[in-house]
Amino acid sequence: MMSNATAEALETRHANARRRRQDKQDPLLICIEDGALFPNVPNIRKKATFIVYRGDPKANLDERMAYVKSMKGGHIGRRGVINTQEAFDIGKATKEELVDFALTEYDTELKDAPLMVLRKQVQGLAEKFDAMVQHSKVAGDDIS
Repeated sequence: MMSNATAEALETRHANARRRRQDKQDPLLICIEDGALFPNVPNIRKKATFIVYRGDPKANLDERMAYVKSMKGGHIGRRGVINTQEAFDIGKATKEELVDFALTEYDTELKDAPLMVLRKQVQGLAEKFDAMVQHSKVAGDDIS
């Protein structure tokens, strides 16, 4: 069983990691189904039921749902904002970024290990959650 101090430390690390991964320009997402606000992090942003929220974070539910309606453009299922955020690159990430990413995206705390071990662990988590994005070939790269 985890002590209160350990639980609080883990919660603080998780919150700090999430803040670093949260989009700074548009920090909030809104659920188009119920108007609930969430932090704009990659794992939530990729879900079809969320759009970027640029309204007042203290707005009441009616105002938030009016925002959702205006963003959908009257077409059910059409997203008002397209995700243009680049995928997290495991190969370029530092040890701290890998640990923060695993904690934020997969709710998994990685222990301190060599960089290559951490990359393999994050890759394993991404494969487990079917979140791997493969590099696409650029025209002219085909060597035959």
